[in-house]
Amino acid sequence: MQETLPDFQFTTLDGKTHNISDFHGKIVLLNFWATWCPPCVVEFPKLVELSSNHRDVVLIALSNDLSIAPIEKFIARQEPQIQKKIATPSVLIAKDNKGKITADLFQTYRLPETIIIDKNGKMVKKIVGDTDWESKAITSLLGSL
Repeated sequence: MQETLPDFQFTTLDGKTHNISDFHGKIVLLNFWATWCPPCVVEFPKLVELSSNHRDVVLIALSNDLSIAPIEKFIARQEPQIQKKIATPSVLIAKDNKGKITADLFQTYRLPETIIIDKNGKMVKKIVGDTDWESKAITSLLGSL
């Protein structure tokens, strides 16, 4: 894939605005998801675990829900250890207002979809649909970045 990531801003649920370029030097899992998407709900805690267990990995989860309320309810229903990891700097959750990032910038129309971005801001892999985030292939890929 090796495409340069376009720069964009997003605002996390706590109201902080970030540029994707702020994460240069980190491996980014840019995850497009929604609380109404069953495969998204299943893979979400696995992505949180993955980002928490790898020092150089950050999860940016951009929700396509229409409002923040269902996202907050979803987080509140997570296991306590997942909630604790969500509160760390390795996990950022944002709502994609009107799909401007998901659809307009990345032409993503099926959820979940995750783009793996290397430390230099290059998109190295796009994963459409849910995947086994604990697989040897994913672990090897992240280790090579």
